[in-house]
Amino acid sequence: LIRAQREKPRTMWPKITARRRGTVDRRVGVHRKIPLLLFLIVAFSTFLVILTYKGYQLRLFIEKIDHVSAAGDARVDDFFAQHEQYDDNVRVAVNGAMRVPPSDGPEDDDDVDGDDLHSRSGDVEKKIEDAARGDAVDTRVMFDDEEYERNDIGESINEEFPRRNHDDGAPPAGLIVRGKRDTYTPVPAKCRKKFYSIGKGRSTITPAFEAAGWKRVKKLKYAQIYMTQKGTGSKVFEDIKPWQRYSRVPGTISWDKKDRFLDGFIDYHEKNPDHELYFLPETYRLKKKLDRLAFSSRLDNGGMEEAWVLKQVNVNNGRGIEILAPGSIALKTAISRAYADDEHGYIAQSYVCNELTWTNGAKFDLRFFWLVASTDPPIVMYHDGYVRVGGASHNETDFSDTHKHLTNHKYRSEEVQKEGKVLAKHLYQRIRQHYEANKKHLSKLIHIDPAQHVINQMKESIATLYAAHIDNFPSKLKRRTENIFGLYGMDFIIDNNLSVFFIEAQSSPGIGKYQYHKTAFREIFRPVPYIIEEIQMKQETNPRGNILPLKRLGGYEVVYAGDWQYKYEGYRRTAVKTVCGSAKGEGDVAPDGAFVITPSHLQYRVVHRGTAGGSAPRPGQGVSAHYTGWLDGFDGKSKFDSSRDRDTLFTFNVGKGQVIRGWDESFSSMIVGERRQIIVPPELGYGSVGAGSVIPGGATLYFDVELIKLN
Repeated sequence: LIRAQREKPRTMWPKITARRRGTVDRRVGVHRKIPLLLFLIVAFSTFLVILTYKGYQLRLFIEKIDHVSAAGDARVDDFFAQHEQYDDNVRVAVNGAMRVPPSDGPEDDDDVDGDDLHSRSGDVEKKIEDAARGDAVDTRVMFDDEEYERNDIGESINEEFPRRNHDDGAPPAGLIVRGKRDTYTPVPAKCRKKFYSIGKGRSTITPAFEAAGWKRVKKLKYAQIYMTQKGTGSKVFEDIKPWQRYSRVPGTISWDKKDRFLDGFIDYHEKNPDHELYFLPETYRLKKKLDRLAFSSRLDNGGMEEAWVLKQVNVNNGRGIEILAPGSIALKTAISRAYADDEHGYIAQSYVCNELTWTNGAKFDLRFFWLVASTDPPIVMYHDGYVRVGGASHNETDFSDTHKHLTNHKYRSEEVQKEGKVLAKHLYQRIRQHYEANKKHLSKLIHIDPAQHVINQMKESIATLYAAHIDNFPSKLKRRTENIFGLYGMDFIIDNNLSVFFIEAQSSPGIGKYQYHKTAFREIFRPVPYIIEEIQMKQETNPRGNILPLKRLGGYEVVYAGDWQYKYEGYRRTAVKTVCGSAKGEGDVAPDGAFVITPSHLQYRVVHRGTAGGSAPRPGQGVSAHYTGWLDGFDGKSKFDSSRDRDTLFTFNVGKGQVIRGWDESFSSMIVGERRQIIVPPELGYGSVGAGSVIPGGATLYFDVELIKLN
């Protein structure tokens, strides 16, 4: 610009003049550089402004993060106070010294007294050593005004729960269970018996740690345990130290989602074909083509006469469940609806029929618990839980209101929940009561205490669940910590044969509001701190030593340890499908010998069970049968026909209309060798017309029928 002004001082801006082709006018270049320089200056200034603003936002974000823990914990404290899950009066008595857990108020992050923490951890170390020597240890724990004591294996001795044979199926003597590492990093003295939690971390076992004398801190770096419901994908796990433990096993999505839950069991059964998965209801994954084809074939071959449950795979707590009544439009369209839903995956699961009902006649299921106490080595434990009772009298043949078939929190009996007689001990009382009422039949199937029989099935299902999904854990396990633990739930249903069905597992079991929840959770959570601390202490002091046996089980029972897993030896169950309203299958009978009434008003009862493992006839399949018919009741004087008297089998094709409707319905759900008494109303027999001079119009017919063979 200065050169241009010198050449032509009379003008402010250089004048662009015409030039010959092939020549260069330097003044044009000078003119073009001016806006470029201005653009660069403006751009650089804008960049500085944006950078300054972003830095300010980052500083505000960091300040906000510092307050998340306190604010989140305060909200959770309010939640627990409302539900009486814990209170500020929890006191812990250890060796006679009463100690009050620290308050949740503001805390200096650097207020860590190493000597004091070490002395407290030393109490636990001494107790473990004393227990190992068999010395008497004062392990009283006080909740409110109640005091509980534990013996050497941690059982309650106030008879709040009845004693059981906790050694039934225990790990074999001499089993060696140790981790894979040669050394385990010791916990720094200033961090021992401290935990860090945020958000949902307080919704499960945090109160138990507080009651055991642990202190909650506001910084993860000072905590021995991180209480969390987050997976290891969270950025906070980048700061986890080897000696720290966190309370959620990575990879639990492999069983928390219902389709992956089934995937694991299918893979396991392919590797272990001799291990019968008797506790799993018949299930199909409707997002998989082969499963859709199989389910469609199943519906075409008798499945439409059965009840099913349609479940969304990625939701829990009773949501996303639809009961599909036999022959309903909802059942007919289940496959197409599930396939068309791009947002959710679905499974179709057989409805468990012939269910054991509660004392009020309502449907119920079980919420029991399992603890992954260690992943290196794997140690899994079972614990009793409680019962969830439905809010209406249960009739498995009435699907006019499918909500009556649910037991989630929305449809439970408010009266039963408030009464609170739904703990494990009440379940065992109901089981034994049912056994005594049906002893003639059940004694042929069960040869031990019936309550223990039910427990053993649940224990095996939990051990198998972990074995079926253990391969999914290491691939997702970020080894920033040397060990992990987690407490989870499991849901079961029991039928009248005291057969247990494993419905699903829960990665985040919910918290209830009733007093019995508080009682149950106290029993479930209370031993966890001692179990986790004992395992970590043993690994620190003797890395290659045997972790088992554990001294402080507190009602927990080991079902998986190292390469050993619990199996209910000697127990076998027929895989025959039981149709709702029927008694098909080995040992399936109507309670107390009563007649079962089907939706069509056919009545029947089983007087002789069929062959174990026998099959029911397919639609259109030929059968050979014996029968006797009366007009005035079984063994009455008005017998009108009998194949037994002629000693000739009667042959027909089921479901083809070759016989009266009552026969078609009854024989379609019978198995070979089964004998029934059936009461056929006129509309399922010969109607108002009758049959010649033998059967008058409007007659109710009484038959004793027996399925001899399939043709």
